[in-house]
Amino acid sequence: MRVNFIILLLLFLTIFNCSKDSVPKYFIARINKSYITDDDIPNSISKDKESLKKYVTDWIIKEALYLEAKKYHFDKDERLLQKVENYKKSLVIDEFIKYFVNSRIKISENDIRKYYLENRNKLFVRNFDEAKVIHVVVKTYSEAKTIKSAFLSNNQKELEKLYNQYKFETKVIKRGQPIIEIDKTIFDTPPRRVLGPIATDYGYHVIKVLERNRKGSIIPIDEVRDEIIQRLTQIKIQESYSMLVDSILKKYKYEIRIE
Repeated sequence: MRVNFIILLLLFLTIFNCSKDSVPKYFIARINKSYITDDDIPNSISKDKESLKKYVTDWIIKEALYLEAKKYHFDKDERLLQKVENYKKSLVIDEFIKYFVNSRIKISENDIRKYYLENRNKLFVRNFDEAKVIHVVVKTYSEAKTIKSAFLSNNQKELEKLYNQYKFETKVIKRGQPIIEIDKTIFDTPPRRVLGPIATDYGYHVIKVLERNRKGSIIPIDEVRDEIIQRLTQIKIQESYSMLVDSILKKYKYEIRIE
C-alpha cells in the first residue's frame, strides 16, 4: 500500500514539475499547457532515443490521466491530500534525521578494534570448517594439469597468461558445499597447497588453497571490518536518534490522554 502511494505521489510531483506557466522555447513534448524539456529529464534516464521516447510517452500518459482525474475533482480529495501531507512530513523528518544523525556518525579505528575484542568470541567465530582458495574449472584434464603445474612451479608469467585465458575465482569454501568431490578433497585429505584435477559433472577443477580454518576458530578483524562498521553505525545512529528526540521533546509541551 505504501509503495502504491509513493508511486502516486511521484506521479503528482512529476506532473507538477513539468507543468509550465509559459511556453518554453525548446521542449521535447507537450500535452495541453504542460511541457517537458531537457531539464525535466532525470539523470537516471538514459539519453538514448528509445529510453527517452519511453520516458516521454509515460509522462504524456500520466499527464493525460491526471488531467482527466482533475475533472472528477480527485485532486481535491481530502483523504488523498492528507496522505500527501503525511508523506511530505515523513520525507522532511527523514531528511532532518539524516542531517542531524546519520551524516554525523563517525566510526574510528579504535571503535572497530574495541568492538572486535569485546565480541570476537561471540560474534566472530566460524561455524564451519572453511578454506580460502583460488578456484578454476576447465573442460579438459589436459588444461587442468597445465594450470596445476603453473601453480606448483609458481611460474608468474605462465600464471598471468592462464589468468587471462580462464575464469579464476578467489573465494571461501565452507565444509558441506554442494560438490562432494571438492568438499572431500579440501577437508578430508592431508593439507596440500594445490589440489586437482578433480573431475565432476561440471568439468575439471584445480584449487590452490591459500588458508584453511577450522570450525570454532576466530575470524580475523580484517575479514569482519565492514560488518563491524555496519553494526557500530546502527548502534550509534540509534543512540544519537534517542538523544536527539529527548532533547527536542524538552522544547515542546505535549500530553498523552490514554489511560
